[in-house]
Amino acid sequence: MTSLSDAEKRAKEWLIQADDDLESAMVIFETGRYSFAAFCAHLSIEKSLKALYDLRLNHVAPKIHNLLLLADRCSLTLTQEQKEFFAMLDQAVFDTRYPESLVRRQTAYTKDRVRLMLSTAKENLRWIKQQCQK
Repeated sequence: MTSLSDAEKRAKEWLIQADDDLESAMVIFETGRYSFAAFCAHLSIEKSLKALYDLRLNHVAPKIHNLLLLADRCSLTLTQEQKEFFAMLDQAVFDTRYPESLVRRQTAYTKDRVRLMLSTAKENLRWIKQQCQK
């Protein structure tokens, strides 16, 4: 039996947490706290990209949160749709971490918008996990 490398162990933990964060996003969504559901969706994609980073570069992922930058550092080729989605998630994190107004944040992150974000996050998480297998 072959033991896992340090990078593989880190990546495995990142992916466990990515799954947990997306599941948390779904639960939070059901409570009506849509901006925080979007925040957890970002965490899920961020952690999956950090798993890919560890695997591809055999190095501890940097402590950054920008999804487009992480994808670039992983040499991950994104579609235009993925680039736009990652930018949207990055904005959601900024809006949640540094809110100017709770009312504005609640207006921006509606039930329908966040439902679509969660669905798209689920698709992207699945795709990034596939990239981790290559």
